[in-house]
Amino acid sequence: MKTNCTRRRAYACLLVAGSCMPGLPAAMAADLDTSFSAGIGRSDNILRTEEDPIEENISTFGIQLDFLSSGRKGLIDIVANGDYVSYRDDTFDSEFVGGATLFANYSFVEEVFDWNLEYLYGQQVFNPLSPVRPDNREDVTLLTTGPELNLAMGSRFFARVAADYSATNYEINPNDNDRIGVRASIGRRLSATRTLSLVGENQRVDFDDDVLAGPDYDNQGLFLRFESLNPRGSLTVDLGVNELELDGVDAKSDGTLFRVDWIREVAAGMELGLGAGSRYSDQGDIFRFLRNVSIDLRDTEDVAGVTAPFRNDYATATFGIDRERTRLNLVALYSDEDYEGDATLDREVRRLDLSVTRSFTRKIFGELGARTLSREFLGLDRDDRDVQYTLALGYWITPTFSARLSFQHFDRSSNQDVTEFDEERVFLRFSYVPEWNREQQ
Repeated sequence: MKTNCTRRRAYACLLVAGSCMPGLPAAMAADLDTSFSAGIGRSDNILRTEEDPIEENISTFGIQLDFLSSGRKGLIDIVANGDYVSYRDDTFDSEFVGGATLFANYSFVEEVFDWNLEYLYGQQVFNPLSPVRPDNREDVTLLTTGPELNLAMGSRFFARVAADYSATNYEINPNDNDRIGVRASIGRRLSATRTLSLVGENQRVDFDDDVLAGPDYDNQGLFLRFESLNPRGSLTVDLGVNELELDGVDAKSDGTLFRVDWIREVAAGMELGLGAGSRYSDQGDIFRFLRNVSIDLRDTEDVAGVTAPFRNDYATATFGIDRERTRLNLVALYSDEDYEGDATLDREVRRLDLSVTRSFTRKIFGELGARTLSREFLGLDRDDRDVQYTLALGYWITPTFSARLSFQHFDRSSNQDVTEFDEERVFLRFSYVPEWNREQQ
């Protein structure tokens, strides 16, 4: 189950990314799902302040896109969801809110030489201590691409070498950076579905502005990796050591590297995923991590927006149901950021997301959404808790058009009440589903 556009520059990057995959076979099977929407709504506290709330009328124009094309030589997977938002009473300028993910793979020599590309676009908060609103979010793009070489050494042993280049760009923060990653491994096939390998990796991070962003650094790892893959799921376990080396700092930081990712189809149309780990990380990786578990790409990610690397302990649980009349997605997340050089930045994040869609009849459908987000800023002695509820009822006017009336409630509580607020929004949205979607149903 996949998470569910971007400005022109994001669309341009997606098109360029697709064109970089030379010779994709014309016979590749493809699925395309899209919908277009327009809506009007009203907020009773658009500034999200505790006192003197300001009301605002809002109009939106949106698009959703889910494209998957796969074949013998490659794969392209694109998911995008976004709204152009206009604030009719001019409290804020119009903006685009949404995100896109793209993953592409092309096999120059099957099972030997591949090229991978990943592109992420979305928004994150500019100031994590303030509520999410139009003047407290910025665009983020993350592009990663590079080759992977696999070499068989007899019937049981294999070697793998991969390299990638990444560019992370921020709309406001001076944190733009480039990174070069190199990984090499040697392993043994334990069975047709299981492998064990020794992996060494290094990632070099260089900031465009060293004065404002901070020192460049290397993030290195050496670990054993166990992988198991079968038609109903996969398991990957990494265990080893991790080392962080900052330019201009004599002392190195080291610790355990641990990662586990397990995905299982527990029944037809029902999937469970569990993940946990401990490693050195940074805000670019955290943005990627949050995008990969987001239910709605229109969400603004809660990222600290600093450049200093940190020790990150995390755990995730995902559960999804995709049946004919019911769709459910549940995500639970825990993340601890421990900055060894500056304890004032330390924080713990806990998030729980729920989204349920149910077709009551062929014409009537309902939606329920809920989110809780708790953040404890350990060095600032501050705890914030955000709660969001969504209730919606929809009606298929024709097989092409639907109408959806929704109510949303937002609430923040804190042990420092300067940022507490309540907000309620009501929206009426009309959606259009093109012919090609209905042909696949």
